[in-house]
Amino acid sequence: MDKNVLIVTEEWAGSGHYMAAIALQEALLAHSCEVRLIGGLGIASPMLRELSRSSYYTSLAHFPALWDHLYNRNVSAISRALQKPLAKVLGKRLLERVIEQQKPDAVISTHAYCLSALVEARKRASKPFWLIGILTDFHVHPYWLHHGIDFYNVAHPKLAEQMSGQGGIEPNRVKAYGIPLRQSFQGNQQRNKKDWKKQVGIAADQFMVLICGGADGYGDMVELVECLWSMRDPLTIVAVTGKNEPLLRRLTQRFARTQHALHQLHVFGYVQEMWRWLGAADAVITKAGGLTCSEALAMRTPLILYQPLPGQEKQNCRFLIEQGLAWQADTGGEAASIVMRLQQDDPDHRMVMERMERYNLQDSATQIAKWLKTMEGRKIDTYYSQAGNISP
Repeated sequence: MDKNVLIVTEEWAGSGHYMAAIALQEALLAHSCEVRLIGGLGIASPMLRELSRSSYYTSLAHFPALWDHLYNRNVSAISRALQKPLAKVLGKRLLERVIEQQKPDAVISTHAYCLSALVEARKRASKPFWLIGILTDFHVHPYWLHHGIDFYNVAHPKLAEQMSGQGGIEPNRVKAYGIPLRQSFQGNQQRNKKDWKKQVGIAADQFMVLICGGADGYGDMVELVECLWSMRDPLTIVAVTGKNEPLLRRLTQRFARTQHALHQLHVFGYVQEMWRWLGAADAVITKAGGLTCSEALAMRTPLILYQPLPGQEKQNCRFLIEQGLAWQADTGGEAASIVMRLQQDDPDHRMVMERMERYNLQDSATQIAKWLKTMEGRKIDTYYSQAGNISP
């Protein structure tokens, strides 16, 4: 009998959570599962969704230090609200509006916001279901820690150790398959950069630098391009601004009409087939979104993390640097200096590439789908559906 799976995400809180959910949907459909994908807050409380979205983007734009403080330190009060009174209200709505109608065998969440609400919903559901949390950052935030979750999947084996050790979650309930990536990012280890460059129309002998700032085009791309523009060795620079149309216009007006004796510049807005550009790039300069970093690692493209957003992205940056999987640049000049070393293929570059080869978790979505299929007939542990949460 095919699995009936409900995927719960939040499409407003950065594109990574949503794209990970899309990747899981692709993989589960390929494994003959019945799948429905929803925005949790959009169904449980549209007003709270809009308030959360507005607060999040306002904090990032105008009060980044406050958001960083809330994310890293002042979490207890917010966690208690989400995991206690508010969770009961949201859980009741999700139960009535979705779960009782669909009666899923498993519910997978790629965002922590409605996780506690789903625990509350399961306590009252007429049909038991597995509840699985999929973390989409290289960091374990206390929001995720809850004894009512059957299984977790994290981005790296070190995070599984952290969740089991510091978080108090039983080791057998934590998988480390990696952040789910779309099928387009899988099975490309054998393709070389020259093949990818041919696909996107870039000269095979050109060193290509990809600059991106997520779907919303964060980061000072103008400074970056100016610093790369001044380098001595030839570059092909590809800047992807996402949905940030003002940034697209600024870059186009500032550079696109300027001829350079050495370098070529291509400026794009939102790009659908991002895997082709990541495959072609000899280096990517980007903020430290969990999904983008995983995509670059899957395509074996050196990562230069530039101006990570406060909160989860700074934590992602810290983890990847500690694991020797990326470089960090705080300024455009530092980024250009790293690019120069990559062009020269220095020993540090080769060591990072070797570590990237060992970090081979690009088929996470497929692995999760296969694992979920193996759970057919296994009894759901009712203790974990009723237990209290772990205090952050």
